[in-house]
Amino acid sequence: MMNSNNAAPDSISHALRAQRINRRMAAAAVALGCLVAQAQTVVPRLNEEGNRGDIARKMKEKSTAQFDLADTNKDGKLSKEEVATVSNYYASNFEKHDTNKDGFLSWEEFVGHNRWPK
Repeated sequence: MMNSNNAAPDSISHALRAQRINRRMAAAAVALGCLVAQAQTVVPRLNEEGNRGDIARKMKEKSTAQFDLADTNKDGKLSKEEVATVSNYYASNFEKHDTNKDGFLSWEEFVGHNRWPK
């Protein structure tokens, strides 16, 4: 025969375990949300303060110089031949970066995002 005194502690411990699991799941969901938010903002904005902003401004400056050097006909877009003058990697992967498949790389396609206006 089951002792009624033993049933209560089992149901309490089950409830406590369920509560702990729910807290852990909530904490994991918050952590995952933070990671997703961070992943969406990997490219720093030019107006960011501190080291991230400094890096963004330097990288934009370097990218602008490369783009302008490659854009020999000054039409604001790069052909595969123009890209090859500044980057073997981009020339070899031109089709991957030409996301709109027009045969040219725009500024946004060249830098891979739209956070830094030309």
